[in-house]
Amino acid sequence: MADIHARLGEASKEELSQILVAVCGHAITRTHVVSVLAYLDEKKGQEVEVAANRRSSRSSTRASSEVSQGSSQATRTAKRTIKLCKMCEKPYEEKKNLSKSCSYHPGYWLIECEKDGFIWFDPLEKAAEEFTTNPSALRILSCCNAEKDMGKGCTVGKHVAMVVQGQTTKNTAEDTGSDN
Repeated sequence: MADIHARLGEASKEELSQILVAVCGHAITRTHVVSVLAYLDEKKGQEVEVAANRRSSRSSTRASSEVSQGSSQATRTAKRTIKLCKMCEKPYEEKKNLSKSCSYHPGYWLIECEKDGFIWFDPLEKAAEEFTTNPSALRILSCCNAEKDMGKGCTVGKHVAMVVQGQTTKNTAEDTGSDN
């Protein structure tokens, strides 16, 4: 089976929409998608407001000049530079991506296993079904022992954009640049 990133990169817009609808059938994923869309809508509204303020603050000379030229140029909208972080899975703006913008856990989930008086932790993916089906079993992260939804992230750094494999960024210096 082909790599998922390559397959998603080759998918049509319609196929991606169908995939997103299917993925949103999962309640936790749907909540995450809704929060990302709300963030994008908020940023889009802010950009529209900023653009409107810029247009209204132009000098009357320039405005009259544009009117006399027939305003052949369509209204420009600011290009959103909002990306999703592959580390924390949250949206961010490239121009506001500072060295401490992202907090995440680099570890993997461990689940508490108890049998015959012995207690141990196994990686969640490798644990026996009898342990993974127990909703009350303790689940902690291998990096810092944080429980689910108990820690913001034990590692801090810059956001790292999710990129479809094979897709290149227009300027890799932007990703590794300073905290501007």
